[in-house]
Amino acid sequence: MSFAEVTCWSRFPLCLYDIDDLGAGVVFQAMKVHPQIWLSGLVLENPFHAPAA
Repeated sequence: MSFAEVTCWSRFPLCLYDIDDLGAGVVFQAMKVHPQIWLSGLVLENPFHAPAA
């Protein structure tokens, strides 16, 4: 792997929530702050996103 390949990667933070530990209600509320979600290996626009006022 060359330096050029490494610098071209997209980087973004990934917040992980364990639904078994936190419960569905907490995870659903946490999802509202994220414009995109990762579901089953896909990055998707989050239909539940509620932008800050």
